[in-house]
Amino acid sequence: MGKPVRSYEDLEVYQKLCNLHIEVSRRSLDFPKFELYELGS
Repeated sequence: MGKPVRSYEDLEVYQKLCNLHIEVSRRSLDFPKFELYELGS
């Protein structure tokens, strides 16, 4: 079997979510500045 889970940070889904968060943040920096305010609305 796999490694034992000691915390939520060990979960594969958590690690993938962190990577997705970073990727979305990077891509949003390429948006025009006026669009950044719309994303937060």
